[in-house]
Amino acid sequence: MKPNPRSIEMMNRLEFVNLAFKEGYLSFLPVVDEGIDLILYREKGRGLRSDLRLVQMKSRWSLNKKYSDRDIWMAFREGNQWYLVRHDDLEKLCDKLGIVKSSKSWTETGTYSRGKMGKALRDEMAAFVFPEPIAAKSN
Repeated sequence: MKPNPRSIEMMNRLEFVNLAFKEGYLSFLPVVDEGIDLILYREKGRGLRSDLRLVQMKSRWSLNKKYSDRDIWMAFREGNQWYLVRHDDLEKLCDKLGIVKSSKSWTETGTYSRGKMGKALRDEMAAFVFPEPIAAKSN
């Protein structure tokens, strides 16, 4: 049986939550979806600031003005690689690279999405690989 889009979304969420759990995050599902698909929380210890991330899950990289200025993190995969990036940081990267802002979909509907990242964006997104590569953790 071929999975339908809904079951693919659920499988992706479970895979991502599993990765997050291995990184020490607890995950919570909001009762109502107002742009946040799940909440990640990691306590860092006494006297240290905890890590709270409001996450929007996507099947591919995308931007939407309704997520701007809300401290929402975008989680998506490309191939076997997961990324976790603040929506506003992704928007700034796209500005820097000159993509998205002049597109018809962004100017008319406030959304932009593509199936795959171009090389320039993928290179910039290396900083947002999730989970962080082991070599980067030891530095």
